[in-house]
Amino acid sequence: MTIEIEPLIREDVLAKINRRIDNMAEARQMTREEFEDWSDRRSYKLDISNNEIKLILAYQTDKARQILNSKGKYKLATKLEKDTWWVKRFKDSFNLVDKAIKHLTDVCSYTQDKFSYEYHFEWLLAYDSSVADKMIKNSERGNKKSRLNM
Repeated sequence: MTIEIEPLIREDVLAKINRRIDNMAEARQMTREEFEDWSDRRSYKLDISNNEIKLILAYQTDKARQILNSKGKYKLATKLEKDTWWVKRFKDSFNLVDKAIKHLTDVCSYTQDKFSYEYHFEWLLAYDSSVADKMIKNSERGNKKSRLNM
């Protein structure tokens, strides 16, 4: 059984949202367009996008694989590559990662300065070395059943 929402209810909800946005803009003595621009700039300072998160994660994972290769841990690098097959989809976009990492770094410092807390995706900045170190540590213990929890 599906329940259909009447168009009037949806229009009412949208009108309510629009009034709320207009009221917030008026409270800040801004036009709606100025308020939306201000809000977008503030959001940019406070958070990174899902696409940036995925791109940085893919890049850092690939970098971890390269670290493992450089340390002569070829089997671990191959295992990481097999376990993170999805990274290949992002390789064409790795040229954009510098901008995403800079944005992440800016957001981290802004949240630390403004609110005195660590940004919840700050761990992405050191993800490559963490993964490589954890995989090497697990392999040295001889725990063949140990898995890398990502």
